[in-house]
Amino acid sequence: MTEAPELEVGQDVLAQVASVRGSRVVELDGGIRKSRKRPLSIMVNCQGRGALKVTVRPIGMKFPLACTEGRVQSAYNQIEVAETHDEASVKVVGASGVRWSMAVGW
Repeated sequence: MTEAPELEVGQDVLAQVASVRGSRVVELDGGIRKSRKRPLSIMVNCQGRGALKVTVRPIGMKFPLACTEGRVQSAYNQIEVAETHDEASVKVVGASGVRWSMAVGW
């Protein structure tokens, strides 16, 4: 958890964070673009008792991730972006006892 997860080879990283506790909003600099040839990809790892709720704004993609004490849990999701958004972010809501890392890219 001390490092952000790695996306697939060849993907450009838009944002990454590591060793976060609790909730955070991660801005995607430059927003997200419809014209990309690849889907938007999000990889999240977590550890600790509780769960995370991940929301990509403004496109509305949401997914939960159940976290476990003593074991790293992972979720990898992709979505085709239908519209260009100059401002975009990923909001992760989690309990203070859950530690997580995330990478977002194309």
